[in-house]
Amino acid sequence: NIEIAKEISLTLDNTAPITSINIGTPKYQSNDVVHATSTTQFTLGVIDALSGVASTEYRIDDADWKPYAPFIVEGEGTHVIMYRSIDNMGNVEVGKTLTVTIDNTAPTTGISIGIPKYENGGNLYIKSNTLVTLTSSDMLSGVAST
Repeated sequence: NIEIAKEISLTLDNTAPITSINIGTPKYQSNDVVHATSTTQFTLGVIDALSGVASTEYRIDDADWKPYAPFIVEGEGTHVIMYRSIDNMGNVEVGKTLTVTIDNTAPTTGISIGIPKYENGGNLYIKSNTLVTLTSSDMLSGVAST
């Protein structure tokens, strides 16, 4: 007796998924520096062309990994977001990072008025040659315009 030949098709999957991050609004990006507020939503996208994605996770600073759902980053200052995905074969993506500065504080503007000037009854009078200087500051994301 001879057994009938059998065939099986196998797909080799040694490739980890690829995860990307999307930064909602409001945001400001200058070169590689990302500024956002604590209302800015972050979302992750992932592709895996072979066995499919089993899970995606993220963490903020050194916190524990969390299962992915759209998220925000709270607390002013600089934070590091790390994210990664795992496919159905257990291939774990090397974690990617994004450094983001959260800035919820509006800039401040000061005014300096040179001379000649005259104040009377709460009114300030100047001449066309009086120097008026505005100075603005923002400790985290900087000032876009004054």
